[in-house]
Amino acid sequence: MPVENSCDRYYADPEARWGWDSHEERFIFGFRIHALMAPIAGADLPVHRAIAAANAPDVLAGVEAMERLEKLRQNVLPEPHVRAGIFDKGCDATAFYRFLLELKATPVIPPSRHSMTPADAAGIPRDAQGTPLCAGALPMRRDGFDKTKGRLVYNCPIKRPTHAQGRPVLVTHRAECPLGALCEPESKMGPLPYLPILENPRLNPPMARDSELHKELFANRTVSNDSSRRPPTPGSSASDPTGESTAICWRCWDTRWSRTHGCG
Repeated sequence: MPVENSCDRYYADPEARWGWDSHEERFIFGFRIHALMAPIAGADLPVHRAIAAANAPDVLAGVEAMERLEKLRQNVLPEPHVRAGIFDKGCDATAFYRFLLELKATPVIPPSRHSMTPADAAGIPRDAQGTPLCAGALPMRRDGFDKTKGRLVYNCPIKRPTHAQGRPVLVTHRAECPLGALCEPESKMGPLPYLPILENPRLNPPMARDSELHKELFANRTVSNDSSRRPPTPGSSASDPTGESTAICWRCWDTRWSRTHGCG
């Protein structure tokens, strides 16, 4: 005669690992689901998914997912390509920026909280967004991108363009200079630092982090982060989306989840 056992039982999973959920600021045990998403007609279409242990770093999972997607694209759909990819702070690594640029995808990644370099190899100081600072510690103005030489061009932050009598002109706002004197008074725009992208694409990203397009893409990456979150329940898998990565053509969605098994 079978004996009924009402106690919970927990079964070992040799591949499950402890990981840190930076969104909820708590430890989780189990796995993480990484997904690349493509926005189509207002919906998120998964184009690649992978499951990894909860301790798998975001940046390594991102490299693996993008590499697999690129191989799949070349074999199945060679016409479309990834134009840009938005990833969260866990992918804020110089090598990952270079990897995306090799795929001809524009990286759109916010800087991690404690990893932005105070100054680059040339000694130019940076702010929290990586924007170069002038001698007066003001964020410099991004003037443009030199495609032929692959470098960004910045200019003095108090020398800005405007329109006068229907014509574009440069106006120097001397009262805004913390030093009280111009560094290059003979120059209409200078100082003009030229920053090569490939030398350090993390500090010199092709798309400025303070641009409206960067903010719009990252802010509107998906609505799944809020609508899909729910508390875990015993005896079931619990999905807990904690970060997404989107693109102009593709989306990357990272989901963490843990699991427990019980019987009664």
